[in-house]
Parts: sequence; C-alpha cells; structure tokens
Amino acid sequence: MKDAQLGALDTVRCANFLNNDLPDGCADLIVADPPYFEVKGDFDFQWPTFDAYLSDVERWAAECARLLAPTGNLIWWGSAARIAYSQIILDRHFRLLANCAWYKKDGVHNRKPHGAPPTFRNSSERFLHYEKKESPQDRTRAKNSVDFYESFEPIRLWLKQEVQALGGEVCVAAALHIGVRAVCHWTCRSQWTFPPPRRVQQLLQLYPPLQRKDKAAEFSRKREEFESKLRCFNWELYNFRDIITASQEAPITKAYDFPTKKPPTLTRQLIETCSRPGALVVVPFAGSGTECEAAKVSGRRFIAFDTDPRAAAMAQARADAANHEPTLPL
Repeated sequence: MKDAQLGALDTVRCANFLNNDLPDGCADLIVADPPYFEVKGDFDFQWPTFDAYLSDVERWAAECARLLAPTGNLIWWGSAARIAYSQIILDRHFRLLANCAWYKKDGVHNRKPHGAPPTFRNSSERFLHYEKKESPQDRTRAKNSVDFYESFEPIRLWLKQEVQALGGEVCVAAALHIGVRAVCHWTCRSQWTFPPPRRVQQLLQLYPPLQRKDKAAEFSRKREEFESKLRCFNWELYNFRDIITASQEAPITKAYDFPTKKPPTLTRQLIETCSRPGALVVVPFAGSGTECEAAKVSGRRFIAFDTDPRAAAMAQARADAANHEPTLPL
C-alpha cells in the first residue's frame, strides 16, 4: 500500500472513524478499544439505549471489515459484562480466533471489598481476536483450494526439489532426525507448510552443500515470501494464552488525563504479536494514545481517530514523543 493512498502516517485525526477515507484492505492490524457503554467516561454515556449502542457496534464492525487486509488481525476490547453482545455482531463480519481475558494482577479486586455485591469480583477486561472470514489460512483448510495452491505451489515445488537434492541417504537421515511427518508436510501437496527456522538449520547441517551462504539465503528469502502471504501471529514472542496476566501500569498511565487507559507494555506486546515491523496499525478510538505510542516504539506505522479534540491532541503528542525501541525482553 503506497503512502499516498493512505495520507499522512503516524497521525491522529480528530474525526469520526466511520468517516475515514482510507482504502479497502489497508490495515495489517486494527486495535479497537471502543466505548464499553456506561462504564467510565462521558463518551461511554452518549447512547440513549444499549440497542442504540449495539447499532454503532455494527457500523464500527462493518468499517473494520472493509479496512482489514486479507492477512490482517483485529483486536477488539470490551468489558467482561457486555463483550458477548459485541461478539455476536463481530462474528458476522470476521472469523473469531480467540476470546481473551486480561487479568489485572494489580487491580482493585485485590483490595478488601467494602459494600461490594455478593458475587464473584470482576478482575479482568476482555478482548476478541479476529481475522478476515476469507483469509489465506482459511484457504489452506479447504482441501482443493485453487487460490491457495496457485500461490504456494511454486514455493512447495522449490522446497521439494531441494530436499530431493539431498539424496536418498540424507533424506532418510532427515526423516529419522526431524520426523517423517514433518518432512512430508514440507513437500507434499496437502497440508503443506514451510519448515520453521530450527528445522531449516537441521536440514542445512545434514547436507553440507546447503550450508553455502547463497543457499541459506535462498531458504530465508523463500520463507519470507511464504510468511508474507499469511496472517502474522508471532506466538513464540511472548507465549501468550487466552488469559494474560499483566499490570495496569498505573505509575505510567496516571500521567495521561483520560478516564480509560490500557497499559503500554501489554499494548505493545499485542501489537508485536499480531503484526510485522513496518505494518500499518489502524486505531479507530485513539483515547490517550497508548496504541499510537506502542505502534511507534515497536517500529510500526499507525493512523488513529478520535472525535474528542483534547484526546486527539494528547494521543498525537504522546506518539510524537515516542521513539523506536528494541523488542521488549521476555
């Protein structure tokens, strides 16, 4: 996607997200932290009824579906009490991958309750993880998908030729050391996948001619070509599960005069898990600018929106002050 089609990048636009002029399929990642409905902040109490709020959720979801790239990810935040209603709507537009809970390890639930209702105390916020309904991963699940095999067949044939070039004796060694099933998945037409870096190194060690720099570089180029056609999810980076324990980072977030703020570390980790460096992150509801700042420090580009001029200015200033930093330590 050319920058000219997107307009100014790394900007917070003081505008309604629904009125954007972005092109179809431009967003590699959308991080949506919309109003939760009558929880906190004046913006949370602008709808006369919950049904009216859900009507806007429908419009937000449809616009996110238009903007999300075929290989993109959507993260949609919501309250534990009401996110199920939004999920029913979002499921019509996207394919649900996970319903996740952020457990606030330093939340108010850890304090002794005074006058709390006689029920289980809320200790989390939720987010939904979605992909396009017609994603490349979906096509790999279709046994005879023409689209998938037209895209990946040249890469599979190249890899099959390289493995066959090892010779029968080395192929047997590869099957014994790496696993017959794994080698089959790298060369056969059904359930095909590219070997992960660790397995590529094992192949290189088994066959000295493959250790040439040009051959190793070709493996790397082919793998990048393969992965660029798939939805990004760096699960090994932070080893996330569907329940994530993280601090609210109050010493940091209290510096921003905004009623609802997400922790910078968790936000950055989610962005790095669900996008590649240089990816475009679209933020429909900028708020205090946590997602904008996290995109900037993690080496992504962003375009954000907020209807509140004060919030938009705060988010822009926060992003402008941020610099790209190395990946967070595990």
